[in-house]
Amino acid sequence: MAARTFPFALATALLALAAAVSAQGKNLLFYGNSYSAYNGSVAEIVQRIATEAGQPSPTIVNRLVGGQNLNYHATNAGQVAAISNSLPAGQQWDFVVMQGQSLEATQTAGNPGQFRSRAVAIANNVRNHSPLAKSVLYQTWARAAGHFVYPATFAAPMSMHNEIRDNYRLAAADIRAQFGTDTARLAAVGDGVAMLSWQPSYYAPDLTHPAATMTLLASMCIYSAIYEQRICDLAPDFGQGGLLVTWLTGIGLGDDDWHEMAAIADRVAAPVSYTHLTLPTSDLV
Repeated sequence: MAARTFPFALATALLALAAAVSAQGKNLLFYGNSYSAYNGSVAEIVQRIATEAGQPSPTIVNRLVGGQNLNYHATNAGQVAAISNSLPAGQQWDFVVMQGQSLEATQTAGNPGQFRSRAVAIANNVRNHSPLAKSVLYQTWARAAGHFVYPATFAAPMSMHNEIRDNYRLAAADIRAQFGTDTARLAAVGDGVAMLSWQPSYYAPDLTHPAATMTLLASMCIYSAIYEQRICDLAPDFGQGGLLVTWLTGIGLGDDDWHEMAAIADRVAAPVSYTHLTLPTSDLV
């Protein structure tokens, strides 16, 4: 009898182990600055969108330092050490999300060559610890219409947008060239902001940082890039509450904001994240 029950018990144990493994949420490392930290941080909303969608709750580690660029995140000893000391022993990163300083990806006011090389360096740092980890490039945006950089530094928001977008796409392509197909994805937040015509109402009063609606858009784009799921498939009930709704209402957002940003997030995600293509600069906006 014992001989017959042993295989059954072993199979049951293996199934339980498999279920436990499958329930493990993704491990997500976020590098960025105040663009990622505003309104409670994009990572917190990504975590709650994942839970709302029925995904196992991801583990998030925020390594956000105001004003810093990818060079800092790639080379600072503490930022690099966080890769190996922020997870329990034996666990690995699934994705690293990179958000650069607001001007560094521009030719006009930044250093796109360094930006691209440091994106590859961060991917390499993470993959040295977690060989299967993928990168998400959190594409930032042009400053709002009416900001003092126009026309002194950039002719118009579209000029700034084109420079940022092109170099984030190239950085993603560089990572794929180094590590293989689908090792880097683009969260095209800046394309979504372009669809909003850089209206100041979507920005903080300084016309560069995100208002809560833009932080929600960024979180949606990052979620789609990681999980490859349409945001419009989700319909949080703002009348019933829950982790996501409570967070969003706490930063002043409601049902209308969710649906407005979801439509834009899906529009910019479909050709960029789901198929992992680098599109011509004439696409999207």
